[in-house]
Amino acid sequence: MTMTFVSKNGSEKSFMPPPPPEKNCEICGRSIKFVPNDNVLDFFKHLQVAYYSSSIEGHEECQAEIQRRQLEVENQRQVEEADKLYRDRIARSGLSSSQVEKTFLRFSVSYETKEAFDVLSNWKFGNSGVTLLGLPGVGKTHLMIAFALKQMEVGHLVRFFNYNELVGRLRQLSFQPGQANEAELDRIKKSQILVLDDVGAERGTPLSADIFNCILEYRLNNRLPLFITTNCSESDLVSKFHERAYSRLKELTIIIQIDGKDYRNKIQISLQNKKIKLATSNKQQKDTEAR
Repeated sequence: MTMTFVSKNGSEKSFMPPPPPEKNCEICGRSIKFVPNDNVLDFFKHLQVAYYSSSIEGHEECQAEIQRRQLEVENQRQVEEADKLYRDRIARSGLSSSQVEKTFLRFSVSYETKEAFDVLSNWKFGNSGVTLLGLPGVGKTHLMIAFALKQMEVGHLVRFFNYNELVGRLRQLSFQPGQANEAELDRIKKSQILVLDDVGAERGTPLSADIFNCILEYRLNNRLPLFITTNCSESDLVSKFHERAYSRLKELTIIIQIDGKDYRNKIQISLQNKKIKLATSNKQQKDTEAR
């Protein structure tokens, strides 16, 4: 196929751009030919790259393999991008490097923790928040960390605070003694998902109660989920933060009581038993060898 154009002296001339040099298929190594592309507009036909296109005749399987590889590369790029965003959300969450190991898979579910485990592991955005009550060591913090990690994995932004440390931080950042830094408190209470760990363990002060009430009121009015762990009983929470705050907490969250003993003591006892068994086994082996 040729193109016709008018030269400066008015005569018509025909021109056909030469085809690009043949290249070898990256899959099979055989030559790939270039054929004229009749669908290219006349205006662009002087451009070699537009006028010719590579022919896949005889290379259909190779073309499918190239597309498969391209899709694989794109999928890997998306996985790496998602992982980068996930790690960024973790870095901004407030969780420490040791805490990010506390996943749902690493939690040993018991009869006492099954309800809390099921509610948190199946939680969807739009559901009510959760308050976990229970004695120290029953697994409340582990469950909340696992919950936070799962939510960040699906793309939500989570802020995780030890409540005592949060109160101290807001007090230190304040320019006025006995008051919280309003700008920092404003950022915290507006978090997409907010987790307050060990509420009530701090020394009861008017500032602590004010911060708690401020967070509760904002998140209740704006329908934002709140998640809390506490060693306090329901009556202790009423005593520390007053009946009005506890009423809001019940409206904003599901209250789950976790009974049971300190699982950290169970782990310690288990490790001690393993050491005793190992020492006994080693002694028996030495006695046998001595005979």
